[in-house]
Amino acid sequence: MKKTRLPFSSLSIEEDKKIQNNPITNKSGEGAGHEKPPSHSGDKHKSRDKTRSMKSSTYQYSNGGRGGGRGGNKSQNKPVVDSKIPPVAPGTIRVIPLGGVEEVGRNMLLVESENDIIVLDVGFHFIDEEEAMGADFTLPNFKYLEERKDKIRAVAITHGHLDHIGGIPFIMDRIGNPPIFAQFLTTLMIKKRQEEFVDKKPLTLNVVDENTKIKFNELSLGFFPVYHSITDSM
Repeated sequence: MKKTRLPFSSLSIEEDKKIQNNPITNKSGEGAGHEKPPSHSGDKHKSRDKTRSMKSSTYQYSNGGRGGGRGGNKSQNKPVVDSKIPPVAPGTIRVIPLGGVEEVGRNMLLVESENDIIVLDVGFHFIDEEEAMGADFTLPNFKYLEERKDKIRAVAITHGHLDHIGGIPFIMDRIGNPPIFAQFLTTLMIKKRQEEFVDKKPLTLNVVDENTKIKFNELSLGFFPVYHSITDSM
């Protein structure tokens, strides 16, 4: 009796396992009235190889990842829900981490009041081929800042590691190129890295220390030194 594999889009790995383990049904959907063909050791190895191949080729889908499932995006027919974030109410402070939470890299956080936004760090995250084949790094999702760049008063950089400054050449133009505040060594590292991106607009860099105080409309910046594995961390 010939076995027939169901179409790719109609059979999940979990369903395939259930069918294989069901003593009264084979893959062709035939009942217990048909005898199961004799198995051979070679067939077992071939079956295992096919199962391994199917698992590896559908890893991103079986893990509920970016593919949206093997049958396509099931939510595309659902009504779109308006998820716009309301404006900040007077007297309220909003803090939003855009990256760097429970991960090493992509450090970026914003503090927002009714009329001001201050951004802390603009880093990226080094990745390997297992995370995203063909890509070297990922950036924070800064769409929120793009939509509110007229409110951004400053970018404060805590130190010079690439997971805190690596995104500057790619993001600053997109968020209005606001002034950057950092300690001396950090500003030198930012300048040196910016030399690799000759097509970018010049940055406005300001050197600060623990005595510097900067006041904006509603928010202000103050700085204090911290111990880290690089000089001029704050």
